Amino acid sequence: MNKAITTDAMANAYVSLCRQGKFEEAIDRFFSTDHVRIESVNMIDPPAEIRGIDAVKGNAWASNGNTEIHGADIDGPYMGENRFAVRFAIDTTFKPTGERTTITKMDLYTVEGGRIVRDEVYYHTPPSPSTG
Repeated sequence: MNKAITTDAMANAYVSLCRQGKFEEAIDRFFSTDHVRIESVNMIDPPAEIRGIDAVKGNAWASNGNTEIHGADIDGPYMGENRFAVRFAIDTTFKPTGERTTITKMDLYTVEGGRIVRDEVYYHTPPSPSTG
């Protein structure tokens, strides 16, 4: 990755891949290997800290094979100096139960050294305990 890429250019390229449904490609292309994700799935427990690109990928709903993504409405990016935010509304089905829901969340990304090094996930509609 070109370290001269601006946060704006990275954010737009990242969102473009997500809009195409290429979430894993977006992670591979832009996340640092020591990426940190902060999220509280149930909004009751303290946020969990997930460290490392492999752990972040393993935590993604679609990667566990139990969740089917039908589509996503993606709004943004909303830009800051070295940060950007994206709102996702993801239409999913939890395969074991057939439960279909829309998960709405805002992700705040931090960029350093030409990579996304951190994202903080804020849910409006948290995934059910079975899909998270």
